[in-house]
Amino acid sequence: VSTLLANLSASVAPPPQINTIRNALPELSAKLDAQSAETARNLQAEPTLDMLQGLQQQWQHSQLQSTAWLNALTLQANRQQVALNRLADLQKTWSATQVSAQAAKAPAPILQQIDATLAAVTTAQATLQSERAAVLNLQSRVAQEVTKCGAALAQIRQIQQQAVAGIFGRDAPPIWTAELWKTLADFPDYARKVAPIYWTDFLTYLRDPRYGVPLHGGLFIVLALGFCAARR
Repeated sequence: VSTLLANLSASVAPPPQINTIRNALPELSAKLDAQSAETARNLQAEPTLDMLQGLQQQWQHSQLQSTAWLNALTLQANRQQVALNRLADLQKTWSATQVSAQAAKAPAPILQQIDATLAAVTTAQATLQSERAAVLNLQSRVAQEVTKCGAALAQIRQIQQQAVAGIFGRDAPPIWTAELWKTLADFPDYARKVAPIYWTDFLTYLRDPRYGVPLHGGLFIVLALGFCAARR
């Protein structure tokens, strides 16, 4: 029994990862709280699809980390439960042995040895139950962070679906409506106003060497010759 208790204690000893999770969890929780507030502000500001994708990748990374922690804690809690079940069976066996020995009026040293064995099993149970309670508490806290990541990702997916669904939605009146033609009637005046601006931009393009006008002209000639050859 002493060897069995030692082996059980060694098999369910908390791995270094558990202490790492316990120490790093407050920082992760604070980070996700700040990330949640930032995400809420971005989602209210009608973000672009690129921005949504960036937010999604950020939350997916946090979700992977917290889920890995949760899996490690679940594995440790399961190991501890298996050990507790083994100790419960051992306690039943030795309790029955104690009753049988007392009924048979076994010698005092035998009864003392049985009492000592039961005490060792009870002590191991109490220690393991305390350790498992700590793991379950840590597991619950990590699960809250996993839930936080899942909720944020669900909000982002909802906004993404709304944005994609609106791509094919009509955002202007059809060409046959009178309202559109009234707007087009004002186009000559609008063109006269913006023409000088575009002309200024064009002159800047021609005069500024940074734009590489000769390169663009040469590229145009090469493409024109290529398309003419392809046509023939």
